[in-house]
Amino acid sequence: MSSNMVGVALKTAFSLLLLASIVQGLRDVELFYNETVEAVVGQNVSLPCIVKNGVKIVNTEWSKRENEIIKLALYTPGFGLHRFRPNINIQTVYNYAKNFMGSYLQLYKVERENSGIYVCDITTFLFGSVRVETELKIKDAVRIMCDANNTVEVQSGENVIIHCEVSQKAYCRWTKNEKLVSRSESLELWWVTSAHAGLYTLTVDTGSETVHKKFYITVLASPKRGPRDVDLFYNETVEAVVGQNVSLPCIVRNITNLKIVNTEWSKRENEIKKLALYTPGFGLHRFRPNVSIQTVYNDAKNFMGSYLQLYKVERENSGIYVCDITTFPFGSIRVETELKIKDLADSSVTSQTSELPPTDSSVTWTTAVGSDVTRYDLRSEESSTLRSSTANSSTPGATTTLSLSAGNTTEATEYNGSLRTHWWLVFIIVLLLIIVAVCLYTRRIRRER
Repeated sequence: MSSNMVGVALKTAFSLLLLASIVQGLRDVELFYNETVEAVVGQNVSLPCIVKNGVKIVNTEWSKRENEIIKLALYTPGFGLHRFRPNINIQTVYNYAKNFMGSYLQLYKVERENSGIYVCDITTFLFGSVRVETELKIKDAVRIMCDANNTVEVQSGENVIIHCEVSQKAYCRWTKNEKLVSRSESLELWWVTSAHAGLYTLTVDTGSETVHKKFYITVLASPKRGPRDVDLFYNETVEAVVGQNVSLPCIVRNITNLKIVNTEWSKRENEIKKLALYTPGFGLHRFRPNVSIQTVYNDAKNFMGSYLQLYKVERENSGIYVCDITTFPFGSIRVETELKIKDLADSSVTSQTSELPPTDSSVTWTTAVGSDVTRYDLRSEESSTLRSSTANSSTPGATTTLSLSAGNTTEATEYNGSLRTHWWLVFIIVLLLIIVAVCLYTRRIRRER
């Protein structure tokens, strides 16, 4: 008898434990929610609270646990949504049978004060209420502060150091073409060559967020000295990215012992193809429409040389560019510059700049493109390094004259083909007037006789 009672008691206890485990499974295991959610300031956040099985849900309520429970929103099927706070919303979830399954609490553009414990109460038929809690952690957005712009230009043989600081503790790495370069916040390159040129990416990983910052490094060849002991400023190699504006210099630094008669630019392909010609006193002639010459004069109005300007370069603009300078009494001087154009899928279009060579006197430079003239006057003490930006010539029909001097501004005048045509018209009109006057005077003399 006693043994039967023990058996019945064990069966009853086992059944109760099985039922408890089933109920517990329905309450906890089958409910989809997150115990912890991390977000960044400014993000939109969705917190789930969804029943996975076919339990009938009467309503769902969201609140926030602070010093006390603060209600946020309530949804009841058949009655709809009621919000206790204006900056939140509830996204309801129904299955294919149109049974209410739960909801997402939606928070928009969260701030640090939105951090805390969010409570989801689900009232069900048969099992009563179920409560789960989600901790929301809001962090400041990762900020990367660097002491360099996105485009860095450096002469061959120099060093490149880009110092960066990250606002949060994070894992940092520098890569070039997806190859690891450094595992620190800053990038250091020593004695750079053309092999160092390219796109560098700083990747900052905080564990919950990954941020990238890109830098494009251009390595400029050191200026070379021209032949025949003429101090000529030019570059043997220039690298640029598709879409950039490029300036190629060809300038005599000291013209006390020579006079430049003209300068001519061409490109070496299967044969020499002429691009542009400039002669002082006659002006500019372009053999190709997408190029221009930026002329350089000193304060004594002596022609010193030019920059060849190429606008929005493409891959086919790569090649050898030839600068021929005709001088007196040294004759012709030829130098060559190799232009290398590279693709960069996510690059922004920036300007390729070249330093104006240092001279003992002030310099005037003129961009001769069309007939209009816009003059800019700058004082020499305002800029210790003279630079010419090709990006400012957005209109191919404009001629820009810039004068720099310690005292009065010196004007450089650019004569082009249209101006010479006007002079011919004036000459012809004057000649016709003289002929008419002579004819009238001759007729008058004959009548008097």
